[in-house]
Order: sequence, then C-alpha cells, then structure tokens
Amino acid sequence: MPIAYPYKFSDWYGYDKDCVGKISFSASIDNNPSSVCSASRNQTYYHNGTSTPGAPINNPVVGNTVYSDIQGQNTLSSGNYGILYNKYIVVNSSGVVTAVTNCLTSFSSGSGQADIKFICTQSVNTTKYHDGSGNNPTTGDTVYENSAGTSFTANGFYTIENGATPPTTIGYYRITGGSGVVASIGLC
Repeated sequence: MPIAYPYKFSDWYGYDKDCVGKISFSASIDNNPSSVCSASRNQTYYHNGTSTPGAPINNPVVGNTVYSDIQGQNTLSSGNYGILYNKYIVVNSSGVVTAVTNCLTSFSSGSGQADIKFICTQSVNTTKYHDGSGNNPTTGDTVYENSAGTSFTANGFYTIENGATPPTTIGYYRITGGSGVVASIGLC
C-alpha cells in the first residue's frame, strides 16, 4: 500500500507547490525612453510567462506581467526597460508588457534609387534607423524611416557613410522583400 502524503496545499507543506514560479530576466533599471537602449542591463526582474527549456534568455513577451520580486508581489512601474541587446519592453501601470520594441541606431543614408548605377555618387542626405548593433546596418538588419521603427525603408539601393568629418561615402546597402531588411552590402 502506498504511503499517504498530505495534499500539496496543506499547512504541512506551508505553500502550494504546484504554483508556477516566476522567470528571471535581466533588464535596465533606467526606464527613460531616450536612454533605455543605452542603459546597462544589470537589474534582475521577473515575469509570469513561460520559459523554454535550455534557452539562455527567457524574456517577457506582450501580455506578461513583470515584477521586481520573485514572489510576484510588486509589479514594475510603468515605463520602458531594456532587455536583450537591442530591445526594450514597454510596461503599463498594471505591470503588464504592452510592447517589445527594437532599439534603433540612427545613421546617415542616401535617399535611395532603383538600381546600382552611379550609387556611389549618390549624396548621403537622410537620417535613417536600423536595429543592428553597429553604427551602420549590415546584412539581416532592418532599416526604418523613423526612430519609432514603424515605417520600413523601401526596396532599393542606398549609400552609407563612415561618420568622419567631413563624411565620406563608403558603400551601399540593398533592401529587397518589402520589409526593410538589408539583403546585401557593397563597398564603393
């Protein structure tokens, strides 16, 4: 005959052992929209979402509630919290994640053209934004027309510069597929 144990929720155990625990993640403590992307991710917070076994990072997603303590007693204040390398979460006053947003880097770009002919003579006269980690976009990065990341750059060829004073055109990038993703890079 098997041994009878008290129910998990009993006073004998002191707590409900079948409750789902909170998942930790690293984030910035600075929730200022203008500096959240450059803030150090040196604070541990928790969320009520799910984790993926073996995944190195288990960040919250839209709809998760985020907490400052592992017990889930204190929700985070509303604001922006940097996660990962180039993303931040937007948290409402109830501690719920309402958006996961890319941190974008501004760079100088040409206004674009349909083909590669004379691309290296195109002037670099427009500010664009990308979600990559470098100063300029590279293959696989997404390029946007605005700092909010809501408007993709159209298909075409665009010049980029080196950022020196005075700036020099160093190459170009090509966007295809209609979603602002850089398909290739070329040098001038």
